[in-house]
Amino acid sequence: QAAAFAPAPRGVRKVVVSTNLAETSLTLPGVVYVVDCLHVKQRAYNPLLGLESLLIAPVSKASAMQRAGRAGRVRAGKCFRLCTETDYEGLPDATVPEMQRSDLTGMVLQLKALGIDNIMRFEWLAPPPAETMVRALEGLHALGVLDHDAKLTREVGMPLAEMPLEPHLGRCLLSSAAAGCSLEAATVA
Repeated sequence: QAAAFAPAPRGVRKVVVSTNLAETSLTLPGVVYVVDCLHVKQRAYNPLLGLESLLIAPVSKASAMQRAGRAGRVRAGKCFRLCTETDYEGLPDATVPEMQRSDLTGMVLQLKALGIDNIMRFEWLAPPPAETMVRALEGLHALGVLDHDAKLTREVGMPLAEMPLEPHLGRCLLSSAAAGCSLEAATVA
């Protein structure tokens, strides 16, 4: 990674292959050309299956403009997009917020720990799908984190909210002490 920041020797062209991390996180000096494939790997959660996966998806126009902005910081630059103009016009204007495409079980647990009881009426900046919220509440209830009034339980909910783990892994650790397999559970977690 450090080699990306080092200047290229005279007469040598430096080529950097990067992920969407380079859209906003860093600026490499001397970048003149950007070749953009207009795709990104992003997390997506399927509440019906309960699975989170990394999918290849088209970028938004906002991301494409950000990528193009990497070229020409020091001198005039150029961005080459690997698509037709029609395909580019078909891209969404903005990226779907991560809140709307992620598993919210851990987030709901933390909000409950902060004393926010009515999660469904919470004022989100980018409201997540209702089905994702319902799945998160159902998952926490199944783990024994929430009681019938959707409040954190004293035995499981409170200790689990203090663990820096996903709820299902934290529940595994809490249960492992009673089963006498804490070392094995800690290895898995």
